[in-house]
Amino acid sequence: MKKLSAFLLGVGLMASSVLAADPVTSVNAVGFVSVQVPPSGGYALVALNFDRMDGSSQISFSELFGTNQLRAAAAPQSADRVLLYDVPSQTYYRYAFKASDLAFHQIAPVNMWGGASTNPVITSGQGFWLQSGGSFTNTNTVVLAGQVVNNQAGAVVNIALGYQILGSQFSSQLDVNTNTFPNAKAASAPQSADQVMLYRNGGYIRYARKLSDGLWHMISPVNNWGGVGETNISVNVGEAFWYKAMTNSIWSSSQPYSL
Repeated sequence: MKKLSAFLLGVGLMASSVLAADPVTSVNAVGFVSVQVPPSGGYALVALNFDRMDGSSQISFSELFGTNQLRAAAAPQSADRVLLYDVPSQTYYRYAFKASDLAFHQIAPVNMWGGASTNPVITSGQGFWLQSGGSFTNTNTVVLAGQVVNNQAGAVVNIALGYQILGSQFSSQLDVNTNTFPNAKAASAPQSADQVMLYRNGGYIRYARKLSDGLWHMISPVNNWGGVGETNISVNVGEAFWYKAMTNSIWSSSQPYSL
């Protein structure tokens, strides 16, 4: 098991960086990752890979983003937005940052732009979308920070039939392979197998797990189903991915570093 300081060096999300700061106590450390949100309504698929500073796994919008990271506007389509995907209903809950109160307002599935503000929570390991307001022409750098996850017992995530947005359950890079998702369904045809989808440079890279070798094979933008399977599909700190499950299963993972 790697020490945290060695494990985080060089890990980043495209042009972003991850730094381990001085320990809060003898066993707790803090860190951050910067993510880039494209302008003019562009999207970034990101993940929270840190706990709250008190060790809780849930961080509220106001704690995570403050009032000066996301950009507010008088109309929801002009403001920066956060999109949380609800697995049971397979739909989005959308929140926009309002200029008049510098708070978040739900705009879908219920439009509360003209009503009370809200302050949802994001759980460490959860993936979500950040979307820039249509009126903003510059790329926005958003910093996600918190306490480094210290869960030596390991993490267990329920994978539900259908789609979900996931991220590393720890403050470290995730390698998608048969050891990471041992319960992923493999099949002889990609449409019948579990799939992993990375969103990069405005498009998706898709992988499906093949029955004959138990490995993940790229199926888009290059169809390599009939070729050699992947042995290392890296998901960076701060980056999320879609997981399409053909059945309910369990994702168990061990902490890959020591504190």
